[in-house]
Amino acid sequence: MRPLAISRDSPWTHIAWMQALEYAISRDSPWTHVAWMQALDLDFPLLSDWNADATRGFDIAFEYRGLKDVSERSAFLIDREGVVRGAWGYGTSDMPDFDALLDAARLL
Repeated sequence: MRPLAISRDSPWTHIAWMQALEYAISRDSPWTHVAWMQALDLDFPLLSDWNADATRGFDIAFEYRGLKDVSERSAFLIDREGVVRGAWGYGTSDMPDFDALLDAARLL
């Protein structure tokens, strides 16, 4: 799964005032993430789930064309104590509803 492409012009640029942190995670290698960060000029971390530990831990693994533990496109809102406060799933061609995610983060 490719990390969600969020540019500096996206709605996520407004997240800093909420004292929230954003991360993207995918099964891609750390080296691939470096390339994505440079290509997209991202200023937040891309985390590698190379061994699918997070994919299985969040129960978002599925099999795709014979590949096991492929991650469903998802978004999670996790509070300061590490408790998942929201979870959203998306189709492979769907984009997240950024307004809904930001509204949920504002409620924390």
